Amino acid sequence: MVVDELGEGFASGDVAVDDRTLGDRSIRYSSAQSLSGFRRRVFNASNVLQGTTSLTPLPGDLNAQFVTPIEINNANMNRIVVGAANDIYESIDNGTTLVPLGVLIRVNSGGGRHPLAYGAADDENVLYAGTDAQIWVRTGTGALTQSAAYAGRTVEDIAIDPDRSRNAFAVDARAVFMTRDAGTNWPEVTGNLQMLVPGNLRTIEFIPARVRIGASIVVGADNGVFQAFAPGFHSWRRLGTGLPGASVRRLHYSAASQLLVAGTLGRGAWSLDVSRLTEPLPGIADLCRDLPSTCGRIDFVPERIDLRCVLGPCELLDPLPLNCAVKWGGRCPGCGIDGLCPPFYAIIFEDLDAGWDIALMDQRKAAVKHDIVRIGTRVAISFRPDKRDYIEGSIAPYVIAFRLNQAGKIGTTYTVKSILHVSKSPLGRAKLLELIEKKKGPASK
Repeated sequence: MVVDELGEGFASGDVAVDDRTLGDRSIRYSSAQSLSGFRRRVFNASNVLQGTTSLTPLPGDLNAQFVTPIEINNANMNRIVVGAANDIYESIDNGTTLVPLGVLIRVNSGGGRHPLAYGAADDENVLYAGTDAQIWVRTGTGALTQSAAYAGRTVEDIAIDPDRSRNAFAVDARAVFMTRDAGTNWPEVTGNLQMLVPGNLRTIEFIPARVRIGASIVVGADNGVFQAFAPGFHSWRRLGTGLPGASVRRLHYSAASQLLVAGTLGRGAWSLDVSRLTEPLPGIADLCRDLPSTCGRIDFVPERIDLRCVLGPCELLDPLPLNCAVKWGGRCPGCGIDGLCPPFYAIIFEDLDAGWDIALMDQRKAAVKHDIVRIGTRVAISFRPDKRDYIEGSIAPYVIAFRLNQAGKIGTTYTVKSILHVSKSPLGRAKLLELIEKKKGPASK
């Protein structure tokens, strides 16, 4: 995070904090621009300075960047790496001695970029680094080498699972990538993230699994912070409320305090108590796998949606993660043959204010054939994906569009509960009327 750590009126460099080695004291690395005045300081729990160690002069061959990324090792916090303009420098003695790795690459910097991830419980030496549109990886005692599988653009940031060195995540301005094999493969896991209108993606952080909640990744972007959970890391939701309208340039998670801290461009630092978060209910992919082999079953997954227009008129899009095809045990209506075919879907919205209209569209904003019924604040919509659009294992190109039709309700947040039903049988208007008149959707029929 770039802050005025020096407090001396200079443009400041990167800051790294070790809050584990000394118990209730912290070790802080900071500098002015171009690593000028690079130093290591110790503070107590009351934030009172206990001592300062200068880490200059720097090695004569180190070509510092205006903002030079610094990263502390997750497994051994006596080790740090520095991303210079001409090489990556490594220290095993808290920055006192910096040794070049000899790879002669420039780690991306500027604009908040910080593509360095270093150390894990199962491999203290692991290192991921981003240079231009390349990711370089070191495991064990091997050399740092380019990962040819990465197909993204300029690397903005990299995060690592601190317990599993082979699991890492990277972002460019538009997409999110994941590796489970130390860079041999980098599949994209952007999923529905762009449907949430994040703007440019800037930073990424990994949050390990905790009691009753799985591991997740969080991405900071121009328009907020977004979260996706294991195992797929591709179904995204907006995280937190109250952030100012400023780009989130750096995220950091403290496992000890379970705090996620977001550094913004010009609007300070903001924190979120992660211990209070809950994991989303099972996704539709899990639900589809549990469908029985006979036609007629209806299952549902509830979801909460918060609707708020800051300026009007406006249109908010909520993606439908219909990412599985189902292999029926026999023929079902509308499919014609055995095998993979899309199920029928119905979505019931509760407490949808009369000021909001809804419609079903594809991601090109073209209308999709559907049935819709509205009784007061309860709305039901049903459809079946076109087989030509339905691809097993991917996200079907459908979104619900919420449109505010009353200007007097701009700025008000409306919380809507949606219930997604999945069925092998058609869900026409008669079935929608039956569902909408019930307080809760049926578990089966």
